[in-house]
Amino acid sequence: MPQVHHCLKVLALLIFGLAAGPALSPALAVEYPTRPITIIVPYAPGGPGDIAVRIISDRMSQVLGQPIVAENVPGAGGMVGAARAARAAPDGYTLLMHQNGLAIAPVLYPKQAVDVARDLTAVGLVNASYSFLVGSPKIPAKTFPELVAWMRGPGKPAKFAHPGIGTLAHLQAIMLARAVDVEVTFIGYKGADRP
Repeated sequence: MPQVHHCLKVLALLIFGLAAGPALSPALAVEYPTRPITIIVPYAPGGPGDIAVRIISDRMSQVLGQPIVAENVPGAGGMVGAARAARAAPDGYTLLMHQNGLAIAPVLYPKQAVDVARDLTAVGLVNASYSFLVGSPKIPAKTFPELVAWMRGPGKPAKFAHPGIGTLAHLQAIMLARAVDVEVTFIGYKGADRP
């Protein structure tokens, strides 16, 4: 646990230093933080990004001596929350916990409210996760080749759920459908864990 404590202190100082800029005096740096810190989660509650924030926020709060508030601001593959973070005062009290959508959305939708390179500063990697292809137990396939054969069967297309257009799960499903040459119906959900 000492490594976690040290990493959180370094993260907090790095965040503060990046947000405050070079004009900040050393005396003020010692006083940070003096009020609660908000971490914007640009996804629905209960998804992977939300869970990661809630795991680290308790420990960050202990280390920094201030409450850490997770604020869910979902929409547009995470870009609504990113825009909110970009508009916040650059004082170290509003952070953004984003996932791969921050890199994907500007490529898919060039006219964004947020210019990622200009409006946001990367602080560090908090977690990494894996993607899995899962399905209902009612699907008769037990292997990937059986799944592809089932998806190509009569009465299809297969349905793929995703947490938003342009999200990694959505793009992965498109790539999979193209790779195995099957027709797919995409169903968007409000978040990574709920309809």
